[in-house]
Amino acid sequence: MKREPMVFAVAGMIFGFVLGYMAAGLGDRPASPGGPRTAEAPGHARAASGVADPPKRWVAKWGYPELVRNPLHTDLLTERDPTAIEIFNREVIAAEARATKTSDDGQ
Repeated sequence: MKREPMVFAVAGMIFGFVLGYMAAGLGDRPASPGGPRTAEAPGHARAASGVADPPKRWVAKWGYPELVRNPLHTDLLTERDPTAIEIFNREVIAAEARATKTSDDGQ
Protein backbone atom coordinates (compact mmCIF):
# COMPACT_ATOMS: atom_id res chain seq x y z
CA MET A 1 0.00 0.00 0.00
CA LYS A 2 1.29 3.43 -0.91
CA ARG A 3 1.95 5.77 1.95
CA GLU A 4 0.77 8.96 0.22
CA PRO A 5 -3.02 8.22 0.12
CA MET A 6 -2.93 7.21 3.79
CA VAL A 7 -1.19 10.49 4.74
CA PHE A 8 -3.82 12.49 2.89
CA ALA A 9 -6.63 10.48 4.48
CA VAL A 10 -5.27 11.04 8.00
CA ALA A 11 -4.66 14.74 7.30
CA GLY A 12 -8.22 15.05 6.00
CA MET A 13 -9.65 13.42 9.12
CA ILE A 14 -7.64 15.70 11.39
CA PHE A 15 -8.73 18.73 9.37
CA GLY A 16 -12.35 17.57 9.61
CA PHE A 17 -12.16 17.15 13.39
CA VAL A 18 -10.59 20.59 13.83
CA LEU A 19 -13.14 22.24 11.55
CA GLY A 20 -16.00 20.47 13.33
CA TYR A 21 -14.68 21.52 16.73
CA MET A 22 -14.45 25.16 15.61
CA ALA A 23 -17.94 25.13 14.08
CA ALA A 24 -19.45 23.51 17.18
CA GLY A 25 -18.58 26.52 19.33
CA LEU A 26 -19.82 29.24 16.97
CA GLY A 27 -23.00 30.09 18.88
CA ASP A 28 -21.62 29.73 22.40
CA ARG A 29 -20.45 33.27 23.08
CA PRO A 30 -22.91 36.16 23.15
CA ALA A 31 -22.18 39.30 21.19
CA SER A 32 -20.46 42.14 22.97
CA PRO A 33 -22.93 44.04 25.16
CA GLY A 34 -24.44 47.01 23.40
CA GLY A 35 -22.81 46.32 20.05
CA PRO A 36 -20.48 48.77 18.34
CA ARG A 37 -20.66 52.40 19.33
CA THR A 38 -20.10 55.24 16.91
CA ALA A 39 -18.30 58.47 17.48
CA GLU A 40 -17.26 61.31 15.25
CA ALA A 41 -13.70 60.90 14.09
CA PRO A 42 -11.41 63.27 15.99
CA GLY A 43 -9.43 65.82 14.02
CA HIS A 44 -6.14 63.93 14.10
CA ALA A 45 -7.84 60.76 12.82
CA ARG A 46 -9.40 62.65 9.94
CA ALA A 47 -6.11 64.34 9.08
CA ALA A 48 -4.35 60.97 9.02
CA SER A 49 -6.40 60.01 5.97
CA GLY A 50 -4.11 62.19 3.85
CA VAL A 51 -6.85 64.60 2.82
CA ALA A 52 -6.12 68.20 3.80
CA ASP A 53 -9.68 69.00 4.85
CA PRO A 54 -11.60 65.73 4.83
CA PRO A 55 -15.39 65.83 5.17
CA LYS A 56 -16.92 65.08 8.55
CA ARG A 57 -17.60 61.40 8.80
CA TRP A 58 -18.50 58.84 11.39
CA VAL A 59 -16.33 55.90 12.29
CA ALA A 60 -17.23 52.87 14.37
CA LYS A 61 -15.21 52.43 17.53
CA TRP A 62 -15.32 49.20 19.46
CA GLY A 63 -14.51 49.22 23.12
CA TYR A 64 -15.67 50.15 26.55
CA PRO A 65 -17.74 53.34 26.97
CA GLU A 66 -14.92 55.63 28.15
CA LEU A 67 -12.73 54.60 25.22
CA VAL A 68 -15.47 55.57 22.79
CA ARG A 69 -16.73 58.72 24.51
CA ASN A 70 -13.39 60.32 25.35
CA PRO A 71 -11.03 60.72 22.36
CA LEU A 72 -8.14 61.53 24.72
CA HIS A 73 -8.53 58.31 26.72
CA THR A 74 -6.33 56.34 24.28
CA ASP A 75 -3.61 58.96 24.54
CA LEU A 76 -3.86 58.93 28.34
CA LEU A 77 -3.51 55.13 28.34
CA THR A 78 -0.44 55.41 26.12
CA GLU A 79 1.05 57.92 28.57
CA ARG A 80 0.17 55.54 31.46
CA ASP A 81 -2.07 58.05 33.19
CA PRO A 82 -3.12 56.45 36.53
CA THR A 83 -6.79 57.42 36.16
CA ALA A 84 -6.99 56.03 32.62
CA ILE A 85 -5.27 52.81 33.70
CA GLU A 86 -7.70 52.48 36.62
CA ILE A 87 -10.66 52.79 34.22
CA PHE A 88 -9.08 50.23 31.88
CA ASN A 89 -8.42 47.76 34.70
CA ARG A 90 -11.99 48.15 35.98
CA GLU A 91 -13.34 47.39 32.49
CA VAL A 92 -11.05 44.33 32.12
CA ILE A 93 -12.25 42.94 35.47
CA ALA A 94 -15.89 43.52 34.49
CA ALA A 95 -15.38 41.82 31.10
CA GLU A 96 -13.67 38.83 32.72
CA ALA A 97 -16.52 38.54 35.23
CA ARG A 98 -19.07 38.59 32.37
CA ALA A 99 -17.09 35.95 30.46
CA THR A 100 -16.84 33.74 33.56
CA LYS A 101 -20.55 34.10 34.26
CA THR A 102 -21.36 33.27 30.63
CA SER A 103 -19.15 30.17 30.65
CA ASP A 104 -20.61 29.04 33.98
CA ASP A 105 -24.17 29.48 32.66
CA GLY A 106 -23.39 27.39 29.59
CA GLN A 107 -22.26 24.31 31.55
